[in-house]
Amino acid sequence: MEIIEKKIHEELYIPYEAQKLFDSKRTCFFDIETTGFSRQKDSIILIGLLYYENNCIVINQLFANNPKEETLILSDFKSLISKFECYVTYNGDVFDIPFLNYKYKSKNYDFQLNKNKSIDLLKIVRTNKHKLGLTDCKLKTVEKFLDLHRDDKITGKESIELYKKYVRTKDEEIKEKILMHNHDDIYYLPKILKLFDHIDEKMNYEFCIQIDKNVINLKFNLNDIIISGDVLSIKGSTSQPSIASQAYYGTNYTFILDNEKSTFNLRFDMYNGYLSDGKKCLYVDKNDYSLNIITKDTTNYILPENIIIIKEEHRLIYDNIISIVKEIICKIFK
Repeated sequence: MEIIEKKIHEELYIPYEAQKLFDSKRTCFFDIETTGFSRQKDSIILIGLLYYENNCIVINQLFANNPKEETLILSDFKSLISKFECYVTYNGDVFDIPFLNYKYKSKNYDFQLNKNKSIDLLKIVRTNKHKLGLTDCKLKTVEKFLDLHRDDKITGKESIELYKKYVRTKDEEIKEKILMHNHDDIYYLPKILKLFDHIDEKMNYEFCIQIDKNVINLKFNLNDIIISGDVLSIKGSTSQPSIASQAYYGTNYTFILDNEKSTFNLRFDMYNGYLSDGKKCLYVDKNDYSLNIITKDTTNYILPENIIIIKEEHRLIYDNIISIVKEIICKIFK
C-alpha cells in the first residue's frame, strides 16, 4: 500500500453560504475508488482525501497495489479522517460512507463514519438543479456548468477496468491514470462549492420602477416565495425615496409598498390544474388581468397563449415567476 501526498500552494475558496454549513469545523473532502459497486464482493483500492493547512491544499491518496491491501487503506484512512469534524463528498451519503462503514464493520473495526458530520454536495445539487438550469446531477455536468476542466479523461467504470489490468501487469502508466482520476475527483470537489455563489445569484432578483420622478429599486429572493392554497405571495425590500406608502388592489392581485419598513409585498391568485403528462400544476391565466400581461410561459409544455405555469408538481418555475412578478409590479405603476 502506498500513500501519495501532494501539496498545492493555492487558496481554498469557500463561499459564504458554504462557510455557514461548515461552521468553522475542521473539514476535509474525500472520495473512494472501488473494484465495483458491491460492498460485500468488491474492494476499496484507493481513497483520496483533501484538506487545507498552512495556506496550502494537501491531497493524500491511499493506493492499494492489490485488493488484499484494503485493510491497510482502511487503517490509514481511519487515522486521517479522525482528525476532522466535517467531511464533504459527492454522493458520499449513499455510496462512499455506507461502503466504508460496511468494510469497517466486517473487519471488526471499532469505528464508523458519522453521517451527521457529512455534507453531500450531490444533495445540494439535486435540491437546486432546476434553479441552476442543470440537465442532470452528474459530477461532470456540474463541472462543465462551473467551467472546470480536469486533466483526467477516464470514467469511474474505466478506472475499475484499468485497475484489474494494473494488478496483472503492474504497469506504472496505468497506475498513474487511476491516481489522476481520483486526484481530479478530489481536487475539483472543493471547487464545486462555487455553486453556492451561483445559487445565491439565481435566487436574488432586482429591478426598478418609477413613481412620479422617484426611481425605486426592488429586490426579492425566490426563497421568500410562499404558496398557500392557490395564492402566491412574495415579500421583498425597496430603496427609500420620499414617497408615501401605497397599496394597489386588483381583482386577482394585491401589491403593498411599505415605505416605513422599506418592503413590498405582492400576492396573486392562481388556478389548480393538470398538465398533458398528468402532473399537477398551479398556473396563472393572463386573461384575468386588466394589466395586459405579455409574459410567455418558459416550460416545454404546449399551452394556450394565456397560460403561465407557476408550479409543476413540487417544482416552482422560477423563470415564469420572476417575469410575472416584475411585469405585474411595473405595469401597476404605468
